[in-house]
Amino acid sequence: KYGIPEPPLFCLKGSYWMRSRRGSSRDVPRATANPEELLGDDVEPVPPEFLGKEAIRLHNIKKVYKKKDKKTEALRGLSLNIYEGQITALLGHSGAGKTTLLNMLSGLSFPSEGSATIYNLRLSDTGDREEIRGMVGICPQFNPQFEVLTVKENLKTFAEIKGIKSKEVEQEVSECSPPFHRVSFCSKNPPGSSEN
Repeated sequence: KYGIPEPPLFCLKGSYWMRSRRGSSRDVPRATANPEELLGDDVEPVPPEFLGKEAIRLHNIKKVYKKKDKKTEALRGLSLNIYEGQITALLGHSGAGKTTLLNMLSGLSFPSEGSATIYNLRLSDTGDREEIRGMVGICPQFNPQFEVLTVKENLKTFAEIKGIKSKEVEQEVSECSPPFHRVSFCSKNPPGSSEN
């Protein structure tokens, strides 16, 4: 539907049929476990209580866009661990690669080089990527609602995009709406200036 296209024979790969086990010990490169060791004195050491709680591991991530004779490097060898239960901010100037990185983490594009895992699920594996898409969501800076749709229709649309099974959508939508004004809330168009 969207994101990285699979090769024509993807269904013959073992990774498609045998989904990985979350938290299993995989061949994660040594450098991915502690990228701080690679970067020297200008990186703060990871507190001991965070060790083993790596939710996202990036190792030597590179992204190069090629257009005819021109190559543009969006990411140059990024190695980073993001820890469970912590808030992480990506800061940088326009063109620094923030959106490129988020597109990779959500499975919309591949890195040119390097490896990325989310809870030990590899972004490079077809089966893992489907599971990752069910866990990862991105909230863009702009208002992503459709003003011509009702609140309920907006919620259903984004549930579909997120991959929630149609049987579960009604339940999910009702859980998101205010309990005492469910019918009127869901039948109205979203207010133009507020972001729900």
